[in-house]
Amino acid sequence: MRTFTCALLIGVAPLAARAEVAAADPIDAAMRTCLARSDMSSTAGQVQCMETARIGWKTALDNAWQQLQPELPPARRKEWQKSQASWQASRDAETQLLAAVFATTRGTMYVLAEADMQLQPVRDRALALRSAVAKA
Repeated sequence: MRTFTCALLIGVAPLAARAEVAAADPIDAAMRTCLARSDMSSTAGQVQCMETARIGWKTALDNAWQQLQPELPPARRKEWQKSQASWQASRDAETQLLAAVFATTRGTMYVLAEADMQLQPVRDRALALRSAVAKA
């Protein structure tokens, strides 16, 4: 049990630190609530909380992208479309890399780290797009 607790704390510590920055965001708040639930304290439960948050951030990303498009002049729209396509290609390549790397590991710490590494790029891009919408 001690190993599991340490792995859980190590695996979630970077997540908690990042979520703290934007604790007011409903997606982050819901994830923190989920992570704190006793019925979600298993590795599978923690991963489920992070996956739900990743899906929420993906929806936020898609919504911000849709809001941003009509606000941009044509030249900037092309730049943003190129940026978004590059980000998506990078994310897809990184997903494949993560799968290959984590296929060689064992233990709950790695499962939690992988879930966090899948969540954070989507969250970061959604926040960047939200910021661009706010400035447009």
